[in-house]
Amino acid sequence: MSPYTQRARSLVLDPLVRPLSGTYDLLYSLRNLRRLEILVMIAACASFLINIALIFAARRFADMDLPVLRIVNTNYFSAIYTPFSFILFYEVLMLVVALPRSLSVAIAKQYEIISLIVVRGVFKDIGELEAAEQVADQVKDVLILAADMVAALAMFALVAVFYRLRTRSPLRLDPNVVESFVSFKKAVAVALSVIFVIIASVSLAGWLYSVVESSAAGRVKGLDTDLIFFPTFFEILIFSDVLILIVSFSITDGYKYVFRNAGFVISTILLRISLTSPKPYDLLAALSAMCFGIAVLAIFNTYAKLGVDPGENVEPAGSDERVGT
Repeated sequence: MSPYTQRARSLVLDPLVRPLSGTYDLLYSLRNLRRLEILVMIAACASFLINIALIFAARRFADMDLPVLRIVNTNYFSAIYTPFSFILFYEVLMLVVALPRSLSVAIAKQYEIISLIVVRGVFKDIGELEAAEQVADQVKDVLILAADMVAALAMFALVAVFYRLRTRSPLRLDPNVVESFVSFKKAVAVALSVIFVIIASVSLAGWLYSVVESSAAGRVKGLDTDLIFFPTFFEILIFSDVLILIVSFSITDGYKYVFRNAGFVISTILLRISLTSPKPYDLLAALSAMCFGIAVLAIFNTYAKLGVDPGENVEPAGSDERVGT
């Protein structure tokens, strides 16, 4: 990076980035993260027990014909869906926390989230099945369940492969430049945190409204909050990844880094598409995203073994070195 580029970036970004970077350090201290983890655990356990109690009441007092109980799924396995939702929201927040650490770690977190969404879907599929003796009459539901299970297992393996391929190849750059770039990513993480809270609040309000409306009507008018939260948040992630890609170009214009980061953006776009696609195209899009990300990372590692300096810039003609062919 030229001194002029570094100075221009510092003049434009530093006044905006430094306050937000400090906010990130305050919000996501180890102490606060531990508290958040405990809070999520308590919320997940409480939601699970409440769901179990509602299912028991719906089974035990079915003859009372209460509107609230009529909208409850009476399959006990469906109770697993609710605590898993809390875990997923926590994992999304951990994705935001991981963003300043490493782009590849953040991408791996995205893969983990998608795989957990599929696993949660397996519990939902099981909860929607009727009695075991009627499974033969539910061929479509069984096939959907089998597809989700196979896809979840494949994603679990692909995430492991991605982590296995991920290696550290530190850039030989000015520590101040690296620190400035990390501060920028912390500022992006703080902005994403605010967006996370807003989208989560809107999703929760929509879910509560659907519950009240369903109770009043005496039948389920379900609102899939996933269609509000996850697709919207992944769209924001795409733009944040592009923003980081642009700023990282001022850190190093090495070809392999630019291509790798662009490839990760493409992978995120495919994940976003998977969230709103019908089955089985949602699973195919998610698996394609992970395979593409793994391929990009594998080729990136091959470039790293070539011994080319990742921070090397093209020298103008007329320098001391001879111009090669």
